[in-house]
Amino acid sequence: MSALGEDLDEATYIDSKKTNHEPVDCSKTIDSIKTSMKVIKENQNKGTRDGFVTKQFQDAALLLNDSRSNITKTESSSEKSDMLRQLIKLSKDYQTVEIYCKICADILETGEGFGYPKINTEYIKPLLTMFDFLVHCSGVSEKLSGVISQDKSFLIKATKELEDWKDFQRCENDSTSKVIKAKKEGEDIVEMLCRLLHNISMFENNVPNVRGANCIGAMKPYLESENNIIQLLCLATLADLDKESECGSKSNIIKALMSTIAKVMEIGIDDDCSLKEIARIIQQVGRNDNNKRLVVEHGAIPLLVKITEDGNIEEQREAVYAIWGLSFDNKTEMIDNKEWKVISTLERLSKSPDKNVKLLSMKTLWTISNYQNRYGEQEEKVTASDNRHILISHNWGKQPMVKQIYDGIKQNCISVWMHVHNIQGATVKAMVDAVDQAEIVLVCHSYKFKNSYNCRAETEYAHQTKKKIILLKMESGYEPDGWLEPIIGNNLEFDFSGKDPLEKTVNDVIGAIQQELNRKNGVVVDVTKPIIQSEHEVIIAQRPSNQSSGKSKEIPVLPICLSLSFMLFLLLCLLINLACFNSSNTVCPYKECEPALPKPQPGMSDKTSKVNLTNGIDSAMNWTLSQVDEWLNKKILRKDMFLSTQRQLKTLRGKDIAFLKLLVNECPTTFYQTIREQLGMKDIQSMSDFRFAFEHIDTTVIDTDLHSTTQQFTSTSTRTVETTKVRLTV
Repeated sequence: MSALGEDLDEATYIDSKKTNHEPVDCSKTIDSIKTSMKVIKENQNKGTRDGFVTKQFQDAALLLNDSRSNITKTESSSEKSDMLRQLIKLSKDYQTVEIYCKICADILETGEGFGYPKINTEYIKPLLTMFDFLVHCSGVSEKLSGVISQDKSFLIKATKELEDWKDFQRCENDSTSKVIKAKKEGEDIVEMLCRLLHNISMFENNVPNVRGANCIGAMKPYLESENNIIQLLCLATLADLDKESECGSKSNIIKALMSTIAKVMEIGIDDDCSLKEIARIIQQVGRNDNNKRLVVEHGAIPLLVKITEDGNIEEQREAVYAIWGLSFDNKTEMIDNKEWKVISTLERLSKSPDKNVKLLSMKTLWTISNYQNRYGEQEEKVTASDNRHILISHNWGKQPMVKQIYDGIKQNCISVWMHVHNIQGATVKAMVDAVDQAEIVLVCHSYKFKNSYNCRAETEYAHQTKKKIILLKMESGYEPDGWLEPIIGNNLEFDFSGKDPLEKTVNDVIGAIQQELNRKNGVVVDVTKPIIQSEHEVIIAQRPSNQSSGKSKEIPVLPICLSLSFMLFLLLCLLINLACFNSSNTVCPYKECEPALPKPQPGMSDKTSKVNLTNGIDSAMNWTLSQVDEWLNKKILRKDMFLSTQRQLKTLRGKDIAFLKLLVNECPTTFYQTIREQLGMKDIQSMSDFRFAFEHIDTTVIDTDLHSTTQQFTSTSTRTVETTKVRLTV
């Protein structure tokens, strides 16, 4: 998700008029809705001989629509939103939308009438009543619109109805009263279907289902309809359904659209088309990058500015949102054309008492100003030493997966920023600061990401300021198009669409981040919490800088260090044992290296405990690589352990295990420092597994196919050793 929040509560999508209404009894309205839905559910399967629904069903459906319309008459926005939420909840509880879709599909399939619409007259009224409720629900709730889009039978029959009406409208020239009536009834049904498909297509999750029902082919002929409302609805719907690559030039159609909207606004708005719906249609048509300049060229901006002047809060919000979408490709025109009054209008609305109108206006001003300080002073740019981080730019729809990526990067001690954790308010400054302070921007792209104005503003700003961009593909089957396509370029990309295990891909991203951080002048940048270099980072940092020599081989730092340390340990032991001829006890000058031999178990003498420790060290000393690998797999390695740590553990030999076994008892402080810095163990789970695995080395029998090695273990574990208390000086 971008640093700018744009999602509004689904209960705010409701038309409001400026006209005064009688006070609405909220409790009574909700009770009426609940009673109606209960009757509808009880009568859903009780059709009559002459119709699909009973009289009780029809009366309840009419009462439901009357009660629902009372919600739009509520002047209090809080009461209106609360009632709308309850309407949505009751619709889910009583499955009203599912019931209506099934009955409407059955009616549309009858095809027994004379001529179009091939529906008996007595069916048309209940059909339009149910359509009216479905249109409203699909416009106010994404979840309810999703229920409609998932009913494939209904979508297919709706598409068939649109195709039949198109043929009848073109071929039927009869002007008899029966045909005229049929045309009127058919046009009412088609308009309702267009409204319904228009509302469903606004929500991106529904688009694949609508496209799958071939609604695009059924709606395209209506771009030339004589009915202005149908023409507007179809153009807006196709803008949602068409991909960028499918959109050809629509100059004449868009010119006609703007002309139609201007006429509708000039003669006055009625219940058929509100200012809010007009603004939303312009926004949807202009969302497609191929249409943006055409929409502005044919007069969209003055119409939207007029809506901000004449409309209520909700209509202003929709109009400003449309202007913001169009501003990405028309910045110069909006600044230079003073007659449009875009800047002065947005500056006025940026002081609006409505927080959404205010925020949208500020975002639009920032976008139009081409990311400069012209409309709102920014603080001095942050230097490379202040709170640098990795920025994750994503859309809310992918947040659960993005959160897992965030956690993986965070666990590797890399400072990372994303909206859900770091933002202190959805402001333009918050987004700008997040990008300015980023060393790397992870762009989690998808179809929804591409259609988000917030994500576009954030990503384009990162691209313009030449930030390092790493792409994370979040959706299979989607190839970046529109404004996103040129930004993709040759940037590094990782696939999170399900092709590879999540853990593996997260580790690959972490590796790429570490390489990029080390690449910059060979220094890891400062972060809020300093980055703790893992062994993998150390190896990368020590590679030769000469690029002409080709790829250099990684230096096996850990094995060399451990081998030298072990040789030093043997030398110290020899010196100490020589000194022990005159003294049986040598005191270590450092308190933290005081011997920490395990306490004897009940019934076990101190001498036996020492023997077990020595036996464990001797056993591990002779382990083969396969035995070390088996011990690691049984005791330590986990599926969720980072790959960099796993790789370092795989390099350990039997001698290295023996040395660490001695170190954990002789000098635990050095032991923990070693496994953290050289083996990359930074989380408690890995460190605890590794530490307690050493407790049973003396009693653990490692299965092996090498018979001679097993015999050696047996021989070693049975001999009696007189040990001298050895203390290691660090």
